[in-house]
Amino acid sequence: MGAGDTLSAAMAALLGAAAELQAAVGEALQFLDQSLDAGFRPGMGGVVPDRFFWALPPGEDEDGEQTVEDALSDDSTDVGGSRSVH
Repeated sequence: MGAGDTLSAAMAALLGAAAELQAAVGEALQFLDQSLDAGFRPGMGGVVPDRFFWALPPGEDEDGEQTVEDALSDDSTDVGGSRSVH
């Protein structure tokens, strides 16, 4: 249940939906890259792909909390606009 299974299942689904072979391979590879980026590394081993990365709202992790990256880039926390140092 790793990268190879994810890639072959995505390609089979796209080919079953009558996609062109080259387009199906490209889209399946893109899906695999995104699922590995969102995946879980349970130790020193390989990454377990998160095949449902697309189901999370942007800026939330699987616990429903805001991610660190989005919290750091969020402009709504800047209450007074630009800060001035006296």
